[in-house]
Amino acid sequence: MTEKVLIHSCCAPCSTVPVPALKEEGFEVATFFFNPNIHPYTEFRNRLMSMQQFVKSMGVTGFFYTGYPLEQFLRIQLSNMESRCEACYELRLTAVAKKAKEEGIRLFSTTLLVSPYQAHDAIRDVGKAVQKATGVEFLYTDWRPRYRETRILSREAGLYLQKYCGCIFSERERYLGPRGGPSGSAGPRQRRASRAREESGNPPVWPAGEAREDDGDTGPRSSGAAPETGL
Repeated sequence: MTEKVLIHSCCAPCSTVPVPALKEEGFEVATFFFNPNIHPYTEFRNRLMSMQQFVKSMGVTGFFYTGYPLEQFLRIQLSNMESRCEACYELRLTAVAKKAKEEGIRLFSTTLLVSPYQAHDAIRDVGKAVQKATGVEFLYTDWRPRYRETRILSREAGLYLQKYCGCIFSERERYLGPRGGPSGSAGPRQRRASRAREESGNPPVWPAGEAREDDGDTGPRSSGAAPETGL
């Protein structure tokens, strides 16, 4: 019997490598778009609809959480500002593990493991902690060497390419640094992202208002409300 795995999909572009890779390994793959961290709602809608497009093209089962619990998410973040990324990982991976248990799936993973911009070790540690708490096994794979491939595949498929991680804090850091100051006063999270861009060959993040040849977002712009699908 084919082993099933439920993979948390943070977005369609980051799914373009992990989902096919798991299928090639012989897994039956299902995806779960659970990302209450994405702000504002228009950005959430674009990523949701892009993920629906990807799931349809791949012919895999897709679950979609279409709620938008903004206040709940912000309360979690504001009470954990020094470790807000870890708190965000825990929120999303716990939801995916619980969904896997509901569906009778023994394994879960996340497409966050493909991104050099994320705190990779923290994701792995949170995944293992969630495994211990839920009894659902965390399938760990380091897909970061193939990150550049996700951008190529996404452009070829016409998928929406976002410019920041998701939450309003990461959007602020993109322009103003970690505490809302000038971008020149970058903190650890911003420096990590800058190093990742250099290593992956991606264009730098430009300050607001500056002209640039390519902002990395060549995917289609979605319009209209996202369809209510899923849970």
